Amino acid sequence: MKRLRRNKQQKSEPTCDGLLLDDCYNTQTTHMLEKISDWSFDVFALDKASNGRALFHVVLKLFQRHNLIEKFNLDMIKLMKFASKLLTMDCQ
Repeated sequence: MKRLRRNKQQKSEPTCDGLLLDDCYNTQTTHMLEKISDWSFDVFALDKASNGRALFHVVLKLFQRHNLIEKFNLDMIKLMKFASKLLTMDCQ
């Protein structure tokens, strides 16, 4: 007996020009991070929306918002690795 496979409809991928992959991947997270400077910013909702990676997103957003990457000539990949390392240290 043969099983027929259904063709999956291909979803159009959003364009990510100038954005970090994580920012582009989850637009809900991106929308929430726009309000990071507000007193009403809900870090627990961000944690849920980012699958437990709120600290990673907050670190990157604050560095970007305050132009610390350019000011201190930081390597973005190293900063992302550092933020990821904070997540693993946070869980121990």
